[in-house]
Amino acid sequence: MSAENKRLAGDLLFWFQLSMAWAFTVPQVIRSLESTAGMTITWTMFCSAFVLINLFLALGAYEQSKSRKAGQVVLVYANWLLLWLTLFAIIAIKGTWSRQDTILTILILVSLAVLLVTRRKGSLVATVSEPITRGIIALLLKSVPQLFIGYCIIVAGRKDGLAGATLTIGHITVCTRLVEIWLAARQDGWNKKNQGMLIGESGNELSWLVTTAIWFCY
Repeated sequence: MSAENKRLAGDLLFWFQLSMAWAFTVPQVIRSLESTAGMTITWTMFCSAFVLINLFLALGAYEQSKSRKAGQVVLVYANWLLLWLTLFAIIAIKGTWSRQDTILTILILVSLAVLLVTRRKGSLVATVSEPITRGIIALLLKSVPQLFIGYCIIVAGRKDGLAGATLTIGHITVCTRLVEIWLAARQDGWNKKNQGMLIGESGNELSWLVTTAIWFCY
């Protein structure tokens, strides 16, 4: 494939990712305005944090390479941050903070504290700034709340709070982002920032698969 064709394919993948992000969010916004059964405030809260961390990793990768693909990855995460914050605002208003949300938050905070201690790199800032550590933090922030959604669906005995279109498109967008990261890494090398994004997104997909299996059972 020629360089021009590769660039065109990369651009098409970028625009596909942006459009799928909106296709993921709009049905869930509509569903959340009707019902939040099986949904949690912590899901959207920690997913917003997950995207923010990956946005910083993407910005770091772009600063290193200044490549077109790395820049597109930055825009992909910036778009997702806007959409996740919108979902968070709606579910925070329509939903309720439960005891399980408190337990999940404590679990994640304890896990993050253990991670930061075991991967300490001098100061706290240096530890958090390390790309692989950020990738693991992103994995915890995204995977644990998504697994918790599966638990809440089981407890509620209902899945109507999670739109089927959102569930399906979620897999498409995660896999597309994994391809985007791979393309950026092929062009710029598997630096630690790209590795960190890969860690976070891989955990994202695996946990979403578990939630999907539970969704189909109900």
